[in-house]
Amino acid sequence: CQWLNRDFRVLNLIISEDTARKRLNKRREIEGRKDDAPEILEKRLENFYKDTVPSLEYLRSIGKVIDIDGEPLPDEVSKEVWEKISNL
Repeated sequence: CQWLNRDFRVLNLIISEDTARKRLNKRREIEGRKDDAPEILEKRLENFYKDTVPSLEYLRSIGKVIDIDGEPLPDEVSKEVWEKISNL
């Protein structure tokens, strides 16, 4: 699978729905983003499962997905991201 004639990988940050809700609620409080409202988040999650998950499954089947645990604190997740992409 090539994109623009270049090899690629997809980083998939895995977090629970509960963590996603908590983080986006906190971001909404800080930044005031309307697209982080609970009803919009639910629609975004629905779209993720409907549209994104099938694509991830296909890309994973051909070895293009790098899964990363997104549950730890952001600094720890960033460190793991850099470690994973440094090994490409």
